[in-house]
Parts: sequence; C-alpha cells; structure tokens
Amino acid sequence: MLSIPIRYLSLAEASLCCLLALLSLLLLAFRPGARGRSGAALLLLSVVAGSIAPLLPIALGLPLFILCAVLACAAFARDGSLGDEVSELPHSLALRALVVVIAGVASLLFYRLGNYSTFLLAWEGTTSDGFLHQMQSETHWWQTLSRQLSWGVGTLSAGHNSLLFSASAKALFHLFSVSALTLRLPSAVFFLLTCLLTFRILSRHFGPLTGLLGAVVLGYNEGAIMYGRYGSSVAATLFGLVLAFGVSLRLVSTLRLSLAVLSPITLFLASLGYAAARVPVAILAVTTLFGLVLNSSFSLARRAAIAAAFSAAASLLIFFEHSRGQIMEGFSARGEQMFAFSQAKSWPDQMQSLNTLLGPHPTKLAPGERLGLAFELARQVTGPQFLSITAPTARHGRRTIGPEFAEDPPFRKIMAPALAPFVLIGIVRLFWRRQRWLNTSLLLWIVGTSATILLTNRVDSNRTFFLLPPLIVWCAVGLQSFVATLERVLSRWLLFPVGAAAITFFAAVPVSGELWERSPSPPADLASLESFISEVPGPLYVIAPFRHSGKGNMQLALLGRFCKTGARGFLAPETTADALINSTVKGNKKLVSEAEKRLDAGDALVFHPPKPFLPVARTFVDRGAQARLVRRSSDEFLVLSKSAGSPALALGEPAELPTPAPTPAPAAPASVAVLPVGKESVPLSSLKPLEIDAKFSPPQMNQSWLKGPLKIGDASFATGIGGHAATLLRYQVPAGALAFSASFGLDIDTTQCAPRGSITLSIRDEQGGILFQSPEVTSRDSAVPVAVLVSGKRELVLEIDGGEDGIDCDHFDLGDAVFLVEPGSQSAAPQPQGSHPACVCPAAR
Repeated sequence: MLSIPIRYLSLAEASLCCLLALLSLLLLAFRPGARGRSGAALLLLSVVAGSIAPLLPIALGLPLFILCAVLACAAFARDGSLGDEVSELPHSLALRALVVVIAGVASLLFYRLGNYSTFLLAWEGTTSDGFLHQMQSETHWWQTLSRQLSWGVGTLSAGHNSLLFSASAKALFHLFSVSALTLRLPSAVFFLLTCLLTFRILSRHFGPLTGLLGAVVLGYNEGAIMYGRYGSSVAATLFGLVLAFGVSLRLVSTLRLSLAVLSPITLFLASLGYAAARVPVAILAVTTLFGLVLNSSFSLARRAAIAAAFSAAASLLIFFEHSRGQIMEGFSARGEQMFAFSQAKSWPDQMQSLNTLLGPHPTKLAPGERLGLAFELARQVTGPQFLSITAPTARHGRRTIGPEFAEDPPFRKIMAPALAPFVLIGIVRLFWRRQRWLNTSLLLWIVGTSATILLTNRVDSNRTFFLLPPLIVWCAVGLQSFVATLERVLSRWLLFPVGAAAITFFAAVPVSGELWERSPSPPADLASLESFISEVPGPLYVIAPFRHSGKGNMQLALLGRFCKTGARGFLAPETTADALINSTVKGNKKLVSEAEKRLDAGDALVFHPPKPFLPVARTFVDRGAQARLVRRSSDEFLVLSKSAGSPALALGEPAELPTPAPTPAPAAPASVAVLPVGKESVPLSSLKPLEIDAKFSPPQMNQSWLKGPLKIGDASFATGIGGHAATLLRYQVPAGALAFSASFGLDIDTTQCAPRGSITLSIRDEQGGILFQSPEVTSRDSAVPVAVLVSGKRELVLEIDGGEDGIDCDHFDLGDAVFLVEPGSQSAAPQPQGSHPACVCPAAR
C-alpha cells in the first residue's frame, strides 16, 4: 500500500512532510485535548480522501476530491468554530522555528549553487546573454533603469529585464565578478525574503502558527526551490507579487491613505518581471479597488477618498506606460496568447493541427470559429500540458497534439499532491469565516491565470509558477485547521505512536535526489577556452560546437570578460559551428555571413577546436583575413582577424591551412539506385539510435512531430520517424543489412505554413562519406524516395537541416524508413500492418 505515494515523493516533499509532522507534534505537546466532535472527524476524513485523490487516475481521483470538498463543507457546517481554537505558538517561539526553517531552505538553495545543473546553465545563457548585450549597448545607468520601468514583450524568459533581479545581479557582477554563483545569488536571496514575507503577512492576519506553516510550505516547495537556484528573475518576480498582495491585503483591511499610494506602486513593480505575473497583478488591482469600496467597516466618505487615491496612483502609472507606447506589450509577451494570434491572423503549429476548425481559410475565422478554436486548443493541447504540471500524479492518459513542455525548465509540479486537501480546506474555511475579499481575490487569481495559460500555444513551468501564492495561503490556513482538529481528537498517549510512525515512514521514503544533483565539472577544453578568451584583446566572436552547458558557461565567461575589461564579446549560435564545419549543409548562408560581418567590423574570430575549422578558415583567409594558431598547454585555438595591426594576431604563429578538399559526390543518385529484391525489412523506428542530436525537440517514432500520423502530401506511412529540423540521428547498421530505404519530405501539417518550410536530408557513413544528398524539399513537394546501399557499412548518420528560410515549420517525416536485410541474418523486427514491403524495386534498372 505504501508503494503508491512513495513513487511521487521528492526530497522537498519528504522534508516538508517531516517538518509538518514534527510541528504538529510540537503543538499537540502544548495542550493536548480529548474533545472529539463529529465535525473534527469529518474534517480528518476529508484530509484522508483528498490525500488519496491525486494518486488515482483522474476518472477516480476527481470524484474523490469532490467528496473531500463535500466532507470539509459538512465539517464546518457542523462546527463553525472548527480550526479557530488552537494552542497557538508564542510569537517568539514561532520566530525561532522560522529561523530553523529558513536555515534549512538556505542550505538547499546554496548546496552546489554554483554548479547545480548543466541543463540550467543552458537556460541561464539567455539571461547572461541579455545582460551582455544590455551592458554593451548602453552607456548610462539611467538608460538601463528607464527601460526596465516598462512592460516588454520579451520578459517572459529574459531575466535580465527584471528591475529587482537585474539591479542586484549587476551590483554583484561589479563587486565579486561574474560567475554562476553571482548570477544565482539574487534568486536565492529573493526566495528567502519571500519566505520571510509570507510569514509576516500570514502571521498578521491569521496568527504566528499559520505564518510559520505558510513559510514551511513555500520554502520546501520543489518548484520554488528550483527557481530559487535558477539564474533568472523568477524568484524576484515572486517576491514582488507576494509583496504587492500583502500591501493590498493590508490596505483593504485598514484603508490607510499611505497604503493607497503604495499599493499601486508595488503592483507595478511586480508587473515589471515575468509577463506571466501581470495577470494576477491586474486581478489584484481590480479586486483591491472593489474591496476598498465594499468595506462597510468604514464610512462611505473614507472609502471614497481612499478608492480615489488608489485609482489616481494606478492611473498615473498606466499613463506612464501609455506615454512610452508599452500598453499592448504588457500582456503580449512573445505574442503567444490567443488574442495575439487573432490580431496577427497567424496560427502556431499546435493550432495548425486542429484542421477541422481552421478550415480552408484559417486566417479568416469568424468570432464563433475563434471561440471554438480556443476551446479545442485548451482541450487538445494546453489542457493536458497544464494537467501534467499541476497534477502530475493524476494519470490522465491523454496525449497532446503539441510538444510536452512540462520539463521546460525541469520541475514537475506546482504543489506536492499530499497538500491538495489542505488547499481545499483553506478555501472552505476562508469562506466560512466570511473573509470574502481575500478568498475572491485568490480565486480570481487562480482562475484568471489558468485561463490565460490555457489560451497560449504551450504550457511550461514559468507560466504556471505564479499560481503558487494563492495555493500557499489556502494551504497554510487549511493546515492550521488540521492541527487544531488534531488537538480535539488525539490524546497524549497517541502522540508518540503517531509521531514515530510518521517519522519512520518519511525517513524510509526513497527520494528522487533531483534537488541534490551534482553536475560534472566543465570539460577541460571548455575551461581552457574560458581562460584563453581573457587573453584576447578587443572585440571577439567565439565559434565552437557547444551544446547546452558549454553555451551557458561561455556566455558567463564573455559577460565576465566584459565586466573586467569592457571589451565586447559574442558567442555564435550553435548552428553556426555546424554550418562552418560541414560546408555541404545548405540553408546556413545567413549564419556564415554573420562571421564575415564580424571580421569586417574588426572583431577577432576564435575557433575551438581548430582542426574541424581549418578548411573554412582558408575561405576567410582568401577573403583578406589572417590566421594564427595559438597553443596554450595542451590545447590549441585558431584566431582570425582582418585588422593587420590586431593585437590578437600577436598571440600565435601563422597557421598552416590546408587547401580544402572537394566535396565527394554522392555514391549513387536515389533515382537509379538498385535495391535488393525479396529481403526482410527492419523498421528504423524499432532500432535504438546510437546518437540523437535534436536542436529543437526530440523526434517521434511512428508518428509525426506533432504526434499525428506520418503523411507527406497524399502518401501515408504506418512506420517511420517524425521530427523537427535540425536533427541528427546515428544508427548502427544491422547485421546482414544490404540497403536502406525511406520516403523523405515535409509533413502534411506544414502545408498551412507555405511558402515557409524547407528541409534537406544527407546520409553519411561512419567515415563521413556522403551516401545520399537530397535536394531542398518544401511543403509543396511530394515525398522524395531515399535508397542507399549499406553493405559493408557499420554506421549510418542521417542529418536533417532547415533550408534558407530558417527552421520554422521544418517538420520532417521519414516514412517507411527500413533496413533491407538478408533473410535469416537476424530476427527482423515484426512489421505493423501496412509497413514497408519486403521487395523494393526501382522502375528503371
């Protein structure tokens, strides 16, 4: 029976449950009682039912959770004072306990803080790159401040635009230099401040016990801890939101003039961070105004005066944004909302799959059709994605049309499933105590934020993260009621058995260890490059085949270089290195020309490692550049510059560049390849790749990238691979394989993107020899036949790249991709119905 919850408990959840168990025992030790009541029994039963509900499939879990709500309502109906009587912690004791909680949270935040996860460093690259461009392009601090006082489109993931986070991070940059630690330190500090602020707000309105419970639940929340260690402005935005909520709550309860002016300011500051936080900010602004007007505890004249002051301050801030032309940008972050699609009459890929609603003229939808499209978008795409983040243990079994973004960035849930019943109890209790403004504001916060999330073209964790504050308030209130109920039904002799059982259970829980993940140290060649670029004088442009962690580390190194010397530095996009190394790849002319522009502008090009770039370096030298090979210890770097007096050229000796060898021709055109007859076929999708390098998202087996059927033009395929350019797949050639055959092209879902969408396919062997090179295929082309002889080959490398129009809508299909093998050479994988035929014969021999 214990195996069900154990599967879903992480380290943070187990720590949280242990702390709550110990805290409950501490409170019970103050004044245990034996005053059992039916209302208390119903409330405890609702906790049990609500705890089991998230662990069940949604068809069973949802009715059980509704039963939890009914039982909670019945409990408060029988005893309206339930949860009000509790042996409250003295404020001094609560503060001591809070210090212990904050110390535990800080230990989690700072453990391996500088090198927590290589994956996170890739995301931090967007923040550090934003800092770098911002600091290189602006000369006055007041210009930076002025721009950060405006709503912007790109602030959803670019943490450098957040006022609170950016100012503190830049201060640390100048005081302690740039590193992963100084980039993440502000996030940790703001998260700890948010825990303290949560304690302060809840203690003032509900007592020290509720404040302490709220700080514990927030501090040990898995997602919150992850963002507390994440080098971006998420934690700072959460702090701004909680501060704005606390000031608004205080204003509505006291109607003070100073708070009427301060409240709009705090709301505005909270809106300057992630755009996903602007929806709750707008909801808080509206509900605060109504709360001021409807607070009958004060005279009508005072209510009118305070409401007028609040409205005037808010209007001035709105007028300030309007004067800068930023009103529409306030809620159009990245243009990923439904209303932005309607205005632009351009629908993203996920909506393109809803062909029945889009019809033959998708840009001319009537209002009713747009409503239908919004409903289907939420039902088929964002709804399942939203559920996978907010209720991951509910095995709903739905498959989304769009990609899964639950691990973007990587955390799995908003609240621990075990806390779900306490959230529900908190909602019921606040309504029962007639705290209607508070509960209405929190409910609208949840509903409004969820609705806007469902009307985007994808759901990921940073959009759902700002659902957390209302859940924390309800959960703390519900837990306080639960503790008070325990006092009524438990006697002293039950304290130790219950406490021992709880501690033993959670101590034995096998946790995931995700929060304690130790990422390996940066590779030696990466560390040497980071050291070398500090020696290169003047502006430079670094080109290296980085992946994820390397990219993040390099952007941090370039940012540190700028802060120390003031010299500009740029890191080429990931695809630039591949384009320069593999000159046969088409569609990368823009990326290659960017390197030429940097050279013409006086930048020094740094290639690492130099060997794969030697042929392309000859091209730059032929166009007037000078090349130097620089050796440092056991590592080498290739430096190019067009400035004859460039100090970078003095770092090494002239490089000997080989004459580039001509590109080998394909072994045989696909149209004349003769494939063996009467052989067994092994579907490519049944084999495990040796390597997958998907720069956009992983490929899908036996379905398209959007998880639909494989279809190119009028041709449908039962087996194959669907994916998004650019993708590289490397396979071991099966024993006895004689040939490889497939049909290649753009999936049918890209027809709505025309004229965008173009891809190429190249197939190489283990030595890099080109076996097949397709022409550039567009969404208007039919499937291109692929036929390659693989006898004697050990590996097959398939590389799909985008055309010259970028990678938008480059959804490729490899239909009926199979190896043809000699019968009996190995057990051929069973073929689904409609798979590739065993005999493949070209029309002309």
